[in-house]
Amino acid sequence: MEQVNNSQSQKLKVLWWSNGLHVGTGYGVQTCNTVFRLKKQGYDVRVASNYGLQGVALDFNGVKQYGTSGLTEFGEDDLKCVVDNWHPHVLISLYDVWLGAYSRVLGPDWLSHLNTRWIAYLPVDSDPVAQPVADQASKAYRAVAMSQFGQKQLVKAGVKAEYIPHGVCTDIFKPAAKPQANKVWLEKHSSTINPANRAVINPTDFVVGVNKANKDRERADYAKMLEAFKIFLDNTPEARRDAKMYLHTWADFPGATPIRALCKELGIEQNVKVTHEYYMRCGLTPHDLALMYGGFDVLMNLARGEGFGVPIIEAAACGVPSVATDYTAMTELVQGHGWLVPPFASDYHGGVKLRNGLNSLWALPDEYKAADALTEAYLHPKDRARLGKLSCIFAQDYDFDRSIIPRWRDLLGEVESELGMFGSAQQKDTAFDKLFAAASQ
Repeated sequence: MEQVNNSQSQKLKVLWWSNGLHVGTGYGVQTCNTVFRLKKQGYDVRVASNYGLQGVALDFNGVKQYGTSGLTEFGEDDLKCVVDNWHPHVLISLYDVWLGAYSRVLGPDWLSHLNTRWIAYLPVDSDPVAQPVADQASKAYRAVAMSQFGQKQLVKAGVKAEYIPHGVCTDIFKPAAKPQANKVWLEKHSSTINPANRAVINPTDFVVGVNKANKDRERADYAKMLEAFKIFLDNTPEARRDAKMYLHTWADFPGATPIRALCKELGIEQNVKVTHEYYMRCGLTPHDLALMYGGFDVLMNLARGEGFGVPIIEAAACGVPSVATDYTAMTELVQGHGWLVPPFASDYHGGVKLRNGLNSLWALPDEYKAADALTEAYLHPKDRARLGKLSCIFAQDYDFDRSIIPRWRDLLGEVESELGMFGSAQQKDTAFDKLFAAASQ
């Protein structure tokens, strides 16, 4: 059994609970980029993964990561065990907080009852914030929204919330030097929807990219995006020759949108490609993803709701503007340098909305307006390039090192002050300056 030192030290002990830092999910990417940087800042950071590692605890480049036993759905029993034995000063959860309402093993409100200070780093993807989300966020030691939209919704619900957005590595995600070469990369790493009706991405093609998990038939709304692309092709016949749609996702995920069948039904098989399943199984590195975005002319994200929308900011950093739903966090990430697609017109709350599983509202994006945006992007390459440059400038404010980590440093510094770990504020600032200088060398 691991020997745990319970004596207080000058290092704040931070346990980060989310997808594994080696996993290519949105949560996993943010975990990896945040945790290693916090460690360089001098924090004692460990990861409790709820996805991606099972039955073992491993060292990942100096960061210990605990796996799950598989005995509970979200690994809540494993998380409690780590908290009770390692005794972190704070627990940061990067995950949906509504699941903290009940565990069949730990009972009601189990997350807020763990023996530590729980910082809930949470998505809000509906308007208003779902009541189960607000209820759990109100029980946290600190609630941190990942979007300005989410922060406003939580405050409206009576929850004191702070704001730290997700980030992007702008030294990796940056405009492509030769976009045509990136389109060659897309062709090499993709497969066709129907081998008998083969699609090919040529170096001069107009490419509409999508990077979205296809795990259900609702929130990501792949059906709307495919329908929008079909309408665009019908309205712009010349685009049939040189417009392609590239989907970085699983085409046949159980219970999700049947992408292959839908493409056949819509008659767009010759214009749609998906990432080859070999690369879906192995995962793409950040550098690979940057190459992928560099081959896109626009990114499309017609989600019904987003807690943040990491692909939007990654694409923006690569100089690729987005076509996205004018709803939740997508609005703040696209407004002024892309195309925002309104929900279907209605007198009901400004657009057609759908009740989701948490009894709150998601938007139903208008695929015809999305098709109009694709047509505009296709026919006006100079405007598209201008929006791409503005997108890249916008994305710089989401750089991990310049923007995201300083926010975490400020928040965790407040925690240390509350714990009295550094004495006076001047002593704390001096200590942080030394740590920052050492990490920068």
